Amino acid sequence: MYAAIAEFRAGAENARRAGLDGVEIHAANGYLVQQFLSPVVNRRSDEFGGSVENRARFLRLVIEAVLEVFPKERIGVRISPYAAYNNATDPDVAETYGYLARMLNEYGIAYIHGADTNAWGGVPDMPKILALVRANYSGVLMANAGLTPEAAQWLVEDGKADMVAFGRLYVANPDLVARIAGGGPYNEPDPYSFYGGTERGYTDYPALG
Repeated sequence: MYAAIAEFRAGAENARRAGLDGVEIHAANGYLVQQFLSPVVNRRSDEFGGSVENRARFLRLVIEAVLEVFPKERIGVRISPYAAYNNATDPDVAETYGYLARMLNEYGIAYIHGADTNAWGGVPDMPKILALVRANYSGVLMANAGLTPEAAQWLVEDGKADMVAFGRLYVANPDLVARIAGGGPYNEPDPYSFYGGTERGYTDYPALG
């Protein structure tokens, strides 16, 4: 438990030594932090389980450990409230992530990264994610997952999000900035090459021109 928290701190220290401007704490995708947040996965009966305050305690301690390395303005947190990915689900998303957004607001972190991982399977939850976070958090809100550049532009212009991040689209389009500026076209990502360990899917996507 506390060894894992120390590892987050060590990761932040390594990032600082490498010259990175800041770090993002990954509390999404059904990974460790979200497993603590999920009452479906987290069956603990100690101070880290049960109530939403207890289930959020692990993330709170991670944030405080990382704050020893980077100032709050250099720390972001990624969440995926409605994600079914890795089965770290929540029967009361509004309670858990409303509390979490308020907690992150109190820490004054740089941003919340709202990831709509269900969009990968064609069932987007982005409007619900943004509405839930906005109601409880006054800082910078980033949207991510399953978004086209056109949808991203609309979200920002309509005030639903402050900025948008692209992951898979960037993998397939290393010149994504130029492609967005020119209105496309876009290479389609090849999910079978993700994390493949070779140049396939990393250096072989064609560039514009």
